[in-house]
Amino acid sequence: MKRITSLKIEKLFGTFDYEIDFEKTDGFTILTAPNGFGKSTVLKIIRAAAVGNFCYFAGLVFDCIEMKFKGTMGDEWRPRMGPGSEPLSDEEAARPKETILFIEKTARVVEESEEEASSSENSDEETFQPYVCRICCDDFENFFTDEDIDRSVSEVVGSIQTLEPMYQYMSNGSCRLWKDKKDGEVFDMSGVFRRYSLHFRRIFPWLVTLVRRLNFEVNYISTNRLYNEEIERSVSGFAGRVRGRQIEEGQDLGLNPHLLKIFSISDDIRAAHNRCMRAQLQIARNLESNFVDRVVETLNQKNRPSADETRKKISSKMTSIARLEKSCNEFGIITSANKKKSKNPETDDDSALIVFSMYLDDVKAKMDVFEPLIKKLKIFSESLKELLDLKTVTINLSDWESILGIKNSRSGAAIPLDALSSGEQHLIVLLGRLLFDANNSEALVMMDEPEISFHPSWQEEFSEILFKIQNESRDAKNARPKRQFIVATHSPAFIGDHWDKTVELAKMVK
Repeated sequence: MKRITSLKIEKLFGTFDYEIDFEKTDGFTILTAPNGFGKSTVLKIIRAAAVGNFCYFAGLVFDCIEMKFKGTMGDEWRPRMGPGSEPLSDEEAARPKETILFIEKTARVVEESEEEASSSENSDEETFQPYVCRICCDDFENFFTDEDIDRSVSEVVGSIQTLEPMYQYMSNGSCRLWKDKKDGEVFDMSGVFRRYSLHFRRIFPWLVTLVRRLNFEVNYISTNRLYNEEIERSVSGFAGRVRGRQIEEGQDLGLNPHLLKIFSISDDIRAAHNRCMRAQLQIARNLESNFVDRVVETLNQKNRPSADETRKKISSKMTSIARLEKSCNEFGIITSANKKKSKNPETDDDSALIVFSMYLDDVKAKMDVFEPLIKKLKIFSESLKELLDLKTVTINLSDWESILGIKNSRSGAAIPLDALSSGEQHLIVLLGRLLFDANNSEALVMMDEPEISFHPSWQEEFSEILFKIQNESRDAKNARPKRQFIVATHSPAFIGDHWDKTVELAKMVK
């Protein structure tokens, strides 16, 4: 997976020059500054680049942006695979590769008559400076102008019946806001792109080339994280799902479009469990298909271990399996009804002991599939147990209706998820997205003001939880975390003792 190594911005908002080195902070960077210095904008710039959202750069004032990414040749090759593509050797795939994305925005010269020039000089109306934007990624280069943006948005909006323009009084008479009648949300150009990106990619095929060339994934968690950004539907506007209920295109939903995100955390946990179950099934099939051959091959070996040596190995394996089974049972992954207990065979036959030892190897291989999920569930439950006052948290994957349960620790009464305080919901949603989001397991995590609704003590403790989550992803080979974090915050309590990982944007302003 690629990681961003540096970001350079010239004349952001026409004022700020920033140069950020993400390599100095070991994969965890904290951005801080007073309001108005562009902390959130830095996150949005990286996010927009990752998905090719050129509409965002159209509405942003800057001179140039340069982003550098590091990965391997394998990262470059995979998204470009096609018929006849030759796979890279292991040595070629591991070769370091740096990718540079450069975006430059310059004023475009437009000839106008003397009458138009005189009129514009004497007018107090808002005017738009025409521009041309150049975007480069390695050997890829493309240009777009404000006219291209207006044309593409007009084509997209014209093809989607649920979008209606919300005209603002502007000198060029153009529209900059649209309302989606399907759910009442209002979008600017960048928002229209995010929701209907497939339409833009049909109009501008070079966007697909750019995104594939960059091959960089982002998990962006905004300040508006308590609500789903979209009702679960495809970007093309076809049928979707809302909390398990099928919705057809054009159907009146009859409910609040901004469904609370906390209700989907159980679905994310269930999906993570289902992925483990599918992986376990595949491993089981592979192991069972050649078990007899492996047994025969092992028993035919000349230097077989003694019975005592095999018993010691069996004892160690059974202890390890019991530990995994206990953790699985704790979270309902394996219930008492379907959990099988293995017993140490009472025999001196070394052949029987060897076969049993091989059987335990296979059992452990199938159980090991759940270990990453168990680690995440423990971080999730222990963090909530530590921070939620007077409440107990249960996670039971065997309970299909209510995987995540919250109870009053004194009365034992169940507490509905939407009855939790804003801070408690923020905590659960943040942890759920970080731990159980399948699509962003190794993506760059960007969080905007994680301290929202948190007590100062929570702010400090939550930063330590983030470090714990990141450390769980460290690569055993090079000790580098697989997941990179960039956090924008106002909170000194969140920063705590981590000023070595903090970039103060205000200090870069000359």
